[in-house]
Amino acid sequence: MLKEEKLRKEGIKAIGVELEVTNTAHIAALSAWIGSTYGRLDILVNNAGIWAEKGEYEGDSFRDTFEVNTFAPYHITQTLLPLLLKSDASRLVNQSSALGSIGFMLSNELAQRIATPAYAASKAALNMLTAYWAQRSQGTNLKVSAVHPGLVKTQMGGDKAELTAEVGAKTAVRLATVPEDGPTGGFY
Repeated sequence: MLKEEKLRKEGIKAIGVELEVTNTAHIAALSAWIGSTYGRLDILVNNAGIWAEKGEYEGDSFRDTFEVNTFAPYHITQTLLPLLLKSDASRLVNQSSALGSIGFMLSNELAQRIATPAYAASKAALNMLTAYWAQRSQGTNLKVSAVHPGLVKTQMGGDKAELTAEVGAKTAVRLATVPEDGPTGGFY
């Protein structure tokens, strides 16, 4: 069953929209579609990510990792920001990683074993973008957060990962639905 169908059975209106996160024409088309269809955007979760240094990858893994993990969320957010600011209670959640934390990297043995330079640096940069947007959006209804979902059973996390996708998504969902007095600018 398609995810949209499952959500519809639960009474949730779900519409799939094609988006290649590194394609500026797709991003512009998405912004135009949301603007003309809804006039605003309530929640943006930047969830796309790659770990190109893991396994066999034939491209420029450092450049391509930053393209998806950092540049894409930047361009998507900058393009959709006017629509987010039209909402009465907008939320921006960036799916990040604890591997983007200098303190975690220096103190955690597992992080030291599994981290790769492009992935860790791209997530550190995404964390800084989270702080940037939180600072820029002070005085608005936009709440901005970065989330470490944990090691999730996905293509990236692999079979040895500890968490299901549903469990890994819980923190992002909570932060995407925080009340007006909820947190902003943090890493969770």
